[in-house]
Amino acid sequence: MPKSRKLVKLEKIISENKDFTIKDEKLFCVLCKKEVSFEKMFFIEQHIRGKKHSILKANHVEDVALDPGNHHLITQDDFAKDLCKMMATTDIPLYKLRNDNFTSFIRKHTPFTAPSETNLRDVHLKSIYVETMDSIREQIRGEYLWISIDETTDSVGRYVANAVMGVLSFNHDVAKKRFLINTSQLEKADSSNIARFFEHSLNALGNDFNKDKVLLFVTDAAPYMKKAAKAIKTFYPKITHVTCIAHALHRVCEEIRSNFGKINSLIASVKRTFVKCPSRVQTFKAMMPNIELPPEPVITRWGTWLCAVQYYAKNFQSIVEVFEQFHEDESAAIRETKELLQNKQLKANLVNIFLT
Repeated sequence: MPKSRKLVKLEKIISENKDFTIKDEKLFCVLCKKEVSFEKMFFIEQHIRGKKHSILKANHVEDVALDPGNHHLITQDDFAKDLCKMMATTDIPLYKLRNDNFTSFIRKHTPFTAPSETNLRDVHLKSIYVETMDSIREQIRGEYLWISIDETTDSVGRYVANAVMGVLSFNHDVAKKRFLINTSQLEKADSSNIARFFEHSLNALGNDFNKDKVLLFVTDAAPYMKKAAKAIKTFYPKITHVTCIAHALHRVCEEIRSNFGKINSLIASVKRTFVKCPSRVQTFKAMMPNIELPPEPVITRWGTWLCAVQYYAKNFQSIVEVFEQFHEDESAAIRETKELLQNKQLKANLVNIFLT
């Protein structure tokens, strides 16, 4: 069916000026969000010269108000949903919308108003979650899969479990995909709660998800994880349970640390010497400007203790020279460190661990 003369005229107008689009066979300004008469070109030109249109044009908001691919008008609801998705995927807390600078930026640079935190959480976050889970189901459909569960504690000491899933494939581009499918707070970190969380994680993928496609279960070597895996294999006989190699390496590091007590004491006493003492830190930086401050390893962070050993093996003499400037009476940590630095076997052990 041939296009009407009216529609032909409208298409010609929007092809010449991207500030307009067609809506219900009417001319619509995407910047000002209002209908514009197109019976005469004078009306269109008058609208373009208007103050409001000129300001919006100067602020380059046309890309925000209009999807250039299909001339689809982006509504306030579309904007709120896209904003929510952006904040969620970039780890920006939704409460940041309470910040006046955030909301004023949105008002200044977009034709939209800043949505409320409650609106994003109650309306859009749920729909984004549903869309994300649908996308994950589509990407893993028909594939053989692995699942990994790990438990940690948050800032207030609550137990939180996370389940990550991926595809078992020789194709690198396919195998490198990782999907967080579930996060949940646990009453207690034990085998029964982990097994229950495993089941809930698979159920989150829908009733039509083929659980027999999950062939590998990866965890750390904690006893309750092993016990949970044993219970899971009762209901999922095709699953093979393996413990994380990184956790095994951490156990090796812990064994090394336990066998070299004097090195561990040196690292701890040096750490105590500089913590909360700016004057000693300043002395160190003045004497050794090209060397970083001694590291402060955290035992629960895998490998940080070995990194500290590497540091002391490389900079042992520099540490000795710095501590010669400190008086033993200043603190017990300095006195302990000086005694350890005089131990001839300690330096040899540092080098041996480093070279090994």
